[in-house]
Amino acid sequence: MKIATACVLVGILVGCSTGSDEREYATPKALCGVPVETGVLSKLLPPGEKIAVQERNPTPHRKRCQVNVDGRVALIASQEWWEDGDGIDIVADAFPQVKSAQLTDDSTSLHTGTGALRKVEACDKAGYSGYTLFTAIQVYADGVDDSVAVRKLIGDYTTGVETSATCR
Repeated sequence: MKIATACVLVGILVGCSTGSDEREYATPKALCGVPVETGVLSKLLPPGEKIAVQERNPTPHRKRCQVNVDGRVALIASQEWWEDGDGIDIVADAFPQVKSAQLTDDSTSLHTGTGALRKVEACDKAGYSGYTLFTAIQVYADGVDDSVAVRKLIGDYTTGVETSATCR
């Protein structure tokens, strides 16, 4: 009986200690072509073995970059065109990870530890007259809540979008 109990305990300890807090994947340097700082992005991703980045464009006005870790959604970065006049508070309703977000003094962005939304000021793409571009970061990884990293990532991502083909 003692040997069986010892074997079970050893099995539990070994099972719990194998790579549970380690990242065996390389953090991407870009989110679907938009360069970001890997150190900041890594703070918002969970431990795991495999990472996959997929671009999804459900409509012509929406571009999403989904980051999966071990087959589970960890983070989504979005670019979305909304009608001029739609304020950030209206746009925020479409992003569940920015609930209870703090609005900045200039009312152009908001963020929490699990998401951020920003109005892209330097973007006037031909073909999108009457629309305003917003970027969003949504963190879905369990146990991740880092408002400093989210705020930095939305800034990097928005700057990257402003200099990309999306705004040129």
